[in-house]
Amino acid sequence: CIAARFHLDSPSIQAALLHDVVEDTAISLDDIKTKFGPKVAKLVEGLSKLDKIQFDDATEAQAENFRKMLLAMSQDVRIILIKLSDRLHNMQTLDHLKPEKQLRIAQETADIYSPIANRLGLNNLYQELEDLCFRYIHPVRYKTIHKAIMASRGNRKEVIEKILDANSKKENKDKSEKKEEKPAKKEEKQETK
Repeated sequence: CIAARFHLDSPSIQAALLHDVVEDTAISLDDIKTKFGPKVAKLVEGLSKLDKIQFDDATEAQAENFRKMLLAMSQDVRIILIKLSDRLHNMQTLDHLKPEKQLRIAQETADIYSPIANRLGLNNLYQELEDLCFRYIHPVRYKTIHKAIMASRGNRKEVIEKILDANSKKENKDKSEKKEEKPAKKEEKQETK
């Protein structure tokens, strides 16, 4: 569970796993409250409210989402962390969707969720979301850059192997020189006696 990365408590992780259940099944918030407790139910409710927000355009969506996120944060910051975790998971599993839907979700993530992660100081999450967005919004550029990075990694491995090999040879040479010095020092000591 991605939410575990944020070291969230047990109710938060339970809510992260359950938040779609209320929307996608016949299970109600009362059922969740009965089975998992009021803390989990409150978090699930907060997440469900965020999911119901609909926007006409990205600018309106971003402004409204910032307001909703700040309101949710004032109640419980875990709601935002769970929502961002859920979005990261969605982005990581976009391969299974149609290209149009991939693009729409990636653009929404770039417009709304990445900036929220950035403003909250969640830099690793921000970078990961941005990288995933770039992959779907600019697929040709992504492939070109990815290919160049992979090629440079290969070159880097070769360079590191050469350095390690040279270092190993130097260490072996130093060891053999030290072994040659020790008998010579012993002979000098015996001669002085």
